[in-house]
Order: sequence, then structure tokens, then C-alpha cells
Amino acid sequence: MKPKLTAYFDHDGKTPLKESIALAKRHGLNQIALRYYNKRPLIEMSEKDAKAVYQLFKEENMMISFLDGQIGDYDLNSDRDYKAQLEQFKFLVELSDRLKTHVICLKLPKFTKVIDEFENIQIRLNPFFDYASKKRKRIMLLPSNDYKANTYAYIFKKMKSQHVDILFDPVYFLSIKQSTTTAYRVLKKYIGAFSCHDKDQHNHPRLLGYGKTDVIGLFKKLLRDRYHGFLIVDNEFYQQIFSEGTTKKGLFGFRAKSEQKQKDALQKELSHVLFPNEQTRVCTYDDVLANQIKLVSVFFS
Repeated sequence: MKPKLTAYFDHDGKTPLKESIALAKRHGLNQIALRYYNKRPLIEMSEKDAKAVYQLFKEENMMISFLDGQIGDYDLNSDRDYKAQLEQFKFLVELSDRLKTHVICLKLPKFTKVIDEFENIQIRLNPFFDYASKKRKRIMLLPSNDYKANTYAYIFKKMKSQHVDILFDPVYFLSIKQSTTTAYRVLKKYIGAFSCHDKDQHNHPRLLGYGKTDVIGLFKKLLRDRYHGFLIVDNEFYQQIFSEGTTKKGLFGFRAKSEQKQKDALQKELSHVLFPNEQTRVCTYDDVLANQIKLVSVFFS
């Protein structure tokens, strides 16, 4: 079984769902992940909204790979926040039934030392894990709060759930100064999705293989290990270069001009890499996506 290409393509909620779907179809994807609707998080979705979303995906012959309700990131010791997050999770589980998908994202609660606090962590997580199992859903943990790979591996081993895996994000592990190769080795048995993007040591987006995450080396390991989960093909070039800013005056206008010059320089650099034989061609966001998706598709074909 081959890995499944997917993406959010919502650009942090700024892009309407119809446009996200159109972008995905234009690049050969038959599914996307969902975390916003009408620029609002999923937990604010009404019954009417859910019906509209389901109908839209049906008409477009598209699928929803997973739901990301942006929940779970709460203080481990707060009963109130725990109860609120659990109710939101249950809402997402019911929503996933309406939208015909079975994977739901979740973040771990905030704690300091996983071994010392594991008893409380388990008490908090069990209701989420049990409810997902009862409803035949899978939980995909999103890395957060600078937790290292060993923290997640410890929880996986102690919890022993068959319905939970993790989204492996090499950029996340780079950002917390952990070896991505080491993180992969520790978590490879639990990976359900892999983020296919790259950045340099200064947190600037780079084309796959041009950054510091060793993402190409990780691709080779995924192939070796016969990985068949999701491959998420979003990247940060849209936000960094192609998104439209607002016109500002005065000091802020000067900063806006400076930022635009930086964007233009980065776009020019990208154009030279993508089209080395076309010196006057200026790349678009579609060009970047086409290049990156083709690389991932060929790698895992």
C-alpha cells in the first residue's frame, strides 16, 4: 500500500474551503485535511455547516483525510480545561461521522516531566483514547510544547493503545534542536502522518532537500520501512512569499516595503532553482507546489 498524499491548503484559515479543494485537485490530490470552515475552527461548525461540507466534498469527488480541531493543548492540572477539551473532542468525533472520516488530531496536555507526571497524564488521556476506540476512530497526536521524541515514545509504550499514532514533523524537531534522524528512529513505529516540508537553521522555508531537516534521508527511511500513512505536502512558502499584505504608511509602510523586497528576493531565488534555464521566469506558488508534490510523488511511486 502506498502512502496517501494530503494537505490542509487552508493557509492558516485564510483560504476558503472551495479554493483549498480546487488547489488540491489542480495538483492531483484526491483528499485534504480539514481544520477550518468559513475561516472558523471546526469546533464552531454547525449541523448546517457539516451538511454543506459533506455535500461539497461529495460533489467534488474528494475525501477528508483527517480532522484537526486544534484541541488538547491545556494545563494538565486544570479540571475545567480538561473537561472542556474532552467535550470538544467528542464533538469532533461526532462530526467525523457526518463527514465520513475516522482520524482526529489531538495535542498532549501541558506538563513538565513525563515520567514524574505520567499517572496524571494517563488519567487525562484515557477518556480521549477510550472514546476514540469505542467510536472506531484513530487519534493522531500533533507534536507541540517542545516535547521531544522520547516523551511521545514513552507515552505510546505506557498507554499501549492501538488507536493512536503521531504526525511526524521534521521541521518541529529541527526547531527544538533534536536530531530528526534520532526522532524518526524513536518514533517510526508510531508514525501515521509525515509533514513533507523543509526549513533552514533560521526557520526560513526551503525546498525539500535544501534545508537542515535531512528530509530526503527521512524519505529513504520511510521507503525502507514500507510506510503507508499520510504524506502532508503543505509548505510555508505561501505565507513567506506569496500571501498578499496590506498597504501601510509611515514607519510601518517602510517595514512593509522592506518585507516586500525580502519576499521578492526569495521568490527570485526560488525561480532560479526551479527554472535554471529560464532566467526571466518568475515562479508562482503553483510552481512551487507542483515541484514539491512531484518530488514526493516520484519518491514514493
